[in-house]
Parts: sequence; C-alpha cells; structure tokens
Amino acid sequence: EYNLILNANYDGSSTTASVVYGSVYGNALTTPERKGYSFVGWFTQSEGGEKITSGSDVSNQLGVGDTNTLYARWQANTYYLVFNGNGGTGTIERRELRYDEKFNLPGAASFTRPGYEFSGWKIGEHTYEADKQVSNLVAEDGWTLEVIAQWAPISTTISFEGNGGDGERGSQSFTY
Repeated sequence: EYNLILNANYDGSSTTASVVYGSVYGNALTTPERKGYSFVGWFTQSEGGEKITSGSDVSNQLGVGDTNTLYARWQANTYYLVFNGNGGTGTIERRELRYDEKFNLPGAASFTRPGYEFSGWKIGEHTYEADKQVSNLVAEDGWTLEVIAQWAPISTTISFEGNGGDGERGSQSFTY
C-alpha cells in the first residue's frame, strides 16, 4: 500500500487515502467540492502535470514506499447578467462573468426614463447603487441573473404668484 495525499489546491486542505501498487486508483479519488468552481480532475502537479483518473495505474505513478500527492484542478463557474430597463429606454449587452471576477454595475445613464430618476439595480432580493462593484452573485455554473433598473418618480413643486392680484397664493407638488 501507498499513501496518497489529495490536495484541494485552493485552501490548504487535503485528505489522505491508500492505494495498492499494481492496481488502479479507483474509489481513492474522491470528487471534492468548492463553492463557485467546477472540479476538473486530479493532477500530478498543482499546475500542469498529468491528469490522473480512477482508471489510472498506480504503478505508473509511484515508486515502492512513496507517498504521492495529487492536486485538484478547478475551473471558475460562469454566470450571466441580463439587464432589464424596467420601463426605461436603452440597451446594455448581456455580461458573462466568472466566479470571483469583480464587475462594476453600469452607471445611471445606462437607461433613461422620462419623469423618473434612476435609483439603482435590483438583483434578486438585493438592491445595489449604480457603479457598485459586485462579485460572486451566484455560485452555480451557467445561471442567468436578471438585473432590473430601479426608478424613483421625480417630484416638482410649482409656486403660484398673484402678480399683483388679490387672493391666496400657494404652491402645489406634482409627481410625474
């Protein structure tokens, strides 16, 4: 038997297993999980190296009495943002992002809506300001999130002047 160290290759954690010379790795190769990433496989080096599968022959990898380390390889999951003007006009192209990638949400001028002032973006239950830097909005691979423009109606106050006449003067507020 040989000791096998399975290095997660991202957080310093590892697990150990035993393998038998002349056999295949088989069930010794577990499938680890990492939030926001898909597991690619086990490799003989942390970068590069040969990919090892459950069908790989142990004798090709280890010398007698050796301990071998295999390194997990990860690929950041991809997700998409689609922008909804929510009654406003304008166009923002769909955005492809990878987990851990930072992205600044578009500014206030991206969409316009007469009588309204842009007040931010809503993604799910969360509201963000324009130009806010975001990341890791979803961990699952291939998801599409709708980013919805938020609007506040513009209010205007009109003051009435008598221009020399009698009567009550006042003001009135109007909301578009």
